[in-house]
Amino acid sequence: MAVDRCDGGRAGNRRCRHVYASPSAFAAGSLVAVVGGPPPNASIESFAISADGTRIVVAAGSQNTSSLFLRPLNSFAYQKLSGTEGAWNPFWSPDGRSIGFFTLGKLKVVEAATGAVRTLCEAGLGRGGSWSRSGDIIFASGALGPLYRISASGGKRTQATWIDSGRGETGHRWPQFLPDGRHFLYFTAAAEYDRFGISIGDLDSHNARRIIAADTNGSYIPTPAARPDTCCL
Repeated sequence: MAVDRCDGGRAGNRRCRHVYASPSAFAAGSLVAVVGGPPPNASIESFAISADGTRIVVAAGSQNTSSLFLRPLNSFAYQKLSGTEGAWNPFWSPDGRSIGFFTLGKLKVVEAATGAVRTLCEAGLGRGGSWSRSGDIIFASGALGPLYRISASGGKRTQATWIDSGRGETGHRWPQFLPDGRHFLYFTAAAEYDRFGISIGDLDSHNARRIIAADTNGSYIPTPAARPDTCCL
């Protein structure tokens, strides 16, 4: 699940903290541990919970600097991940072994176990990323413009969505892969506030479909097995 926590003003002019949390974290009730304090002498800017609901990574810092800190949800002891200075808006790989994050205009990946950091590509002022089980990453490089796609192993980034100027769209951000690893949700900003919404995109085509009007991003959460044809958004 992903949630924007915003302080006043319209989208684009307000300060938002983006939060990623897996559906399993809510189902297991482990999200309550998030209310624990930040790392010493730091404030939390954004955080993400691993897909299995057992660990949290936070982007936290002070005096205009930040780094990634990792801890189990059943503990309050943080481990600082070196080489992640300036990090924000982290997101997990599906297997929980790696964490994607944005820093200094680049998209990077850090290995949770070893702390090894590698750079994937240029990413501007990253506005959210998502990692599929097939190894694709989609991300926003800023508040304006389309989403991009890159392999988690590296390579060249390619465009994943296309701005529909006929609808007054200005930017796509806060993507989230759906379970099939090909389709994804994302937030669409527009020149007119009443045209903001949530859309669904497809890696295999340029087709996109607006599914609901909204002034913030949405998240896919599967419903119980008794209703397999539905989901919460």
